[in-house]
Amino acid sequence: MVFTLFHYPLAYVIYKASRRKLAMYDVVFGSFMVDLEIPILFILGFEPSRLVLHSLLGSLLFSIPIALFFYPITSKTLSLFDIRVPKRPKSLLSIVIGAESHVFLDLFNHEQNPLFWLIRRNPYVGLLVFNDLLIANIVMHTIMITATALIFVKLYQRNGEIARTIESMLIDP
Repeated sequence: MVFTLFHYPLAYVIYKASRRKLAMYDVVFGSFMVDLEIPILFILGFEPSRLVLHSLLGSLLFSIPIALFFYPITSKTLSLFDIRVPKRPKSLLSIVIGAESHVFLDLFNHEQNPLFWLIRRNPYVGLLVFNDLLIANIVMHTIMITATALIFVKLYQRNGEIARTIESMLIDP
C-alpha cells in the first residue's frame, strides 16, 4: 500500500489539472482521510481493514461527513506546528474527488480492493502492478516518494522554511 502521505502527488496533479478550480487542501484532505478506517477496522477486529471508505460508494457517501467532523481538529493540530489550513472545507466536490483518487491509486498496489462495496456480491478488485504485491509496492512507493520529494524541494526553494513549505503544499502549490 502507498503510505497515506504519499497519496499527495496524485492530489497535486488533480489540483493542477483543474487549473486551480478545485480547492487543494480539500483534495489532499479527501485523499488522506480514506485511510482513517484502517486503524478503526483493525481495532474492531475486521479483516481486511480496508472496506467502506476504500470503495467508490463509501468514499462518495462518507467523505464529506468525515471531513466536516475532522476539519476543525486537523486545523487545530496543524496550527500547533505553525501550519495554517482552513477550518472548514471550501469545496465539497474537491473532497470527494480526493477520496476517489485514493481509491483509484490503491487499485494498483493492493491485492484486494473493495471497489464495489454494496454494489455487487464480491466487491473486491485487484489490479496489482506487474501482478506482484512486492513489486507493486516498490514501484508505487518509488514513484510517489520521488514525486513528493520533488514537489517539496521546489516549494521549499520558493518558501525557505519548512512550515511555510508544508502550508504551501496543502493550500496552493
